[in-house]
Amino acid sequence: MPGRLDKIGDWEKLGREAHFDAAALAVLCGVSLRHLERYFRRRFQCRPRDWLARLRCRLVRELLDKGFYENAIAEDLCFADGSHLCHQFKRIYGASPRNLP
Repeated sequence: MPGRLDKIGDWEKLGREAHFDAAALAVLCGVSLRHLERYFRRRFQCRPRDWLARLRCRLVRELLDKGFYENAIAEDLCFADGSHLCHQFKRIYGASPRNLP
């Protein structure tokens, strides 16, 4: 029997609405953070926090490719500032946003 989380189609949209915060995502889904963590482990093989970080960094790459500046992207994607964006991006991809091919 599918649960409420199985019926969610657009996780990316929900992640943005939750400002890339796992606890806020759980609230939007109407479940506890622990329940969301168990679901993500089963469905995505990772924690919600890690999934949201990868989503956010993928969006950074897309916006950089479109010519947006890092500080504007940082504000749009709920990073504290440009250096926070670079730090998170480097953690996910192993290089700063401007040094990727």
